[in-house]
Amino acid sequence: MKKTDRSNVSIVSIFEMIILAIGVIISINATLKPLKYTNKYMWCFIFAAIGLVFIVILAKNLKKRYACLLGACLIFMYIFVAGFGAIVCEVNASRLRQLSYYEGKNIYTYVNDIKYEWDGKSVTYDPSRLKPLDESLNFWVGDESKSYIVYTKEQSDQLFAEVFSGETGIFLILDPMKITVVNTYEETPPSLTEEYLADDKFLVMMPYYEMSDGTWRTDENNYKYRLEITGRMNEAAKDSTFVYLSNIKDITFERAYMAAGFSSNMDDYFDKEDAVLVAIK
Repeated sequence: MKKTDRSNVSIVSIFEMIILAIGVIISINATLKPLKYTNKYMWCFIFAAIGLVFIVILAKNLKKRYACLLGACLIFMYIFVAGFGAIVCEVNASRLRQLSYYEGKNIYTYVNDIKYEWDGKSVTYDPSRLKPLDESLNFWVGDESKSYIVYTKEQSDQLFAEVFSGETGIFLILDPMKITVVNTYEETPPSLTEEYLADDKFLVMMPYYEMSDGTWRTDENNYKYRLEITGRMNEAAKDSTFVYLSNIKDITFERAYMAAGFSSNMDDYFDKEDAVLVAIK
């Protein structure tokens, strides 16, 4: 009879181990996801990992009379310890899932002619311990322009862009990048205008620069693209080419020549932050 009892206890305990194992898998999976974005939930992961210790304890006591009771207690404890941590992560999942929007995207901004680029990491800070750099800054997030409140930290040359606010905010870390001028395009002197037109050379309307990171800039603004837009205007004898520095990926020829001074409608012209005409031929 005693052998049979012990056997029954062992079988029940094995089922308890299976229940614990399922709980460990669920809770570790739930707590690992947020750790990809922030270390704020490390304590939840530690609670989840305790389940592995519980399984080892139960495995070493399978042949003991009290194994069934021990397993029940361990499951009960795990529900409160790891379950609480997993619930905390799930409650905050909507905030954390939004961070996946930034994954793999080139995120950058400019401050005083220095380019700051996201290093792929996120951290949590109490915003009151950081110094606001400005009310907000415009960032390029992939091909989109977005505005974020930005902070600095003592003894750090990094910027911290706030993506979630609260008592503990979540911030993207941006590192300063060393960018140099690769090519300079000087403004064409008025005395050479006729010569350049005759030789079909570009007339440079204002100085502009090609940067080492592949972007372009004037003395006032930074741009992602340099667009050469060629077409023929109505009743023209030959094609014309307009060169724009632009944060707009595509500009039609019609829009290009209208914005070059051929339209009386101000809606046809670009804001300087979006695009600027730098050369024609």
